[in-house]
Amino acid sequence: MLSTLRAYARGPALTAPGPRSAAMVRSIGAIRRDPLTFLAAAHRAHCPLVQFPVPVPPAYSIADANVARKVLVENARNYDKQTMQYRGLSVLTGEGLLTADGDVWRTARRTVQPAFHHELVAQMRSSVLAAVDAACNRWSASPIVDIETEMMRIALEIVGTTLFSADLSSEAADLSAATMRALDAVVSRAQRPWAASMRLPTPANRALRSSLAALDAAVESLVTHRLRNPVNKTDMLALLMRAHNVTAGGAVPRPVRDEIVTFIVAGHETVAKIGRAHV
Repeated sequence: MLSTLRAYARGPALTAPGPRSAAMVRSIGAIRRDPLTFLAAAHRAHCPLVQFPVPVPPAYSIADANVARKVLVENARNYDKQTMQYRGLSVLTGEGLLTADGDVWRTARRTVQPAFHHELVAQMRSSVLAAVDAACNRWSASPIVDIETEMMRIALEIVGTTLFSADLSSEAADLSAATMRALDAVVSRAQRPWAASMRLPTPANRALRSSLAALDAAVESLVTHRLRNPVNKTDMLALLMRAHNVTAGGAVPRPVRDEIVTFIVAGHETVAKIGRAHV
């Protein structure tokens, strides 16, 4: 821990305006409590491109559309995902599309891309409408609705039917809870450069391992059900299983597990947040 704090105190060579190392160390508590407020203040004090004195790797925040386009589109090959945040998230998602980089990312993208052909996306409309109709019927029978829980359930049901051709409604509550526990643990680790090793039985690590076990069990269930009920599908689950030669009796290949968990986590938790923001 002391060596990490010393590295933070020294900081890297600065190539853009931003807060200095001592100010960052003094602000660690405020950053953890309210990171968005800290980021907004940093951009007001400096400029649309801010560098933070994080030792490894160099950390920048961009608040300019033209600069963002240069990074994400025009010069994308000059940048990678080797950040603390992505490394932390990979504890949960492995090398799924969200955290994979380079050739691993390109291979994974080619594998699942057919599942998002515009004609197939258009066919997802019926699944979305069915999930929304079911939610409206539930809401009409209750005077009080927990909108956060409901949006997570709707989004997860849509992910299940459109990407895996599976009904996840009975598992929605447990899967959503596991996802949120895991994400809370991952975010907490990313905010603390001296986070405890995953091998240590800390409360946060135990919660994360429990959530990982729940997500892994969901993946196993999806794959096992498809193997026992083979159908001529072109969904993402079929593409993954075909690409990695998944057969009965064997363990679920790690790339299959990582991609399914990635889309369960990112596909329903992120969409649910957007939905809550517009309710």
